This record gives sequence, structure tokens and C-alpha cells, in this order.
Amino acid sequence: EHSRHVENRPNGNGDRPPAPGRERGTVKFFDRQKRIGFIIPAKGGTEVFVHADDLKNSPSLIWNQRVEFERVEMPPPLKPRAKDVYVVGGPK
Repeated sequence: EHSRHVENRPNGNGDRPPAPGRERGTVKFFDRQKRIGFIIPAKGGTEVFVHADDLKNSPSLIWNQRVEFERVEMPPPLKPRAKDVYVVGGPK
């Protein structure tokens, strides 16, 4: 039992790793009126655009909130877009 419990805590704070094909990030900015914002990916790289229509378990986001999402690459000069976005915890 204990070893299984430890396996579910890969980063020491109780978070499970994201599902395959998904990634984690932190909200950099979200404008509630325009319903758009940006996520900083946990693995680094280009920030990801997010629209409120892609939020699944919250009507809005707040600065520094942790989220899990699927990245959709967009043609340049557009930034990648997040879809199926779930809030996964409190502030980073």
C-alpha cells in the first residue's frame, strides 16, 4: 500500500502526472471580459493561448492557477492553443 501511495506522488505534492497527450502549466494571464489568456507550460517553451470556451471545470481562470490541457499547434505566427483545459490545483 505504501509503495503505491508513493508512486502516485511523483513530484512530492500529491499531484498525479498528466494523462498521455496532455501537459501541465500555470496561468500567466486571463482577461475575464475578453475570455482569453495564456498558460506557461510546466515543461517550458512557448506560452499557450487559452479561450474560456476550452475550460472544462471552471468558468474562468486566475493568475498563477495550475491547469492541465491538450496542446494544439497553430500555424505561425499564432501561438499554440490549449483545449480541454482543467484546473488541477490552487496557485503554483
